[in-house]
Amino acid sequence: MIAYLNLLTAGYTYEEYFHYIKTRPECYLSLLGLLFLYLAIYISPPTRKDKYN
Repeated sequence: MIAYLNLLTAGYTYEEYFHYIKTRPECYLSLLGLLFLYLAIYISPPTRKDKYN
């Protein structure tokens, strides 16, 4: 999404930019990646502090 900000300097309006972003699959995959990241951090099982205890 950040790389596509160059479209704004090329003369696109914000409305055209967001319409273009909605059609790109990379944007949806990045949202899916952020969801996986959240799940890995906050939903993962706790780890043991000392495995020999």
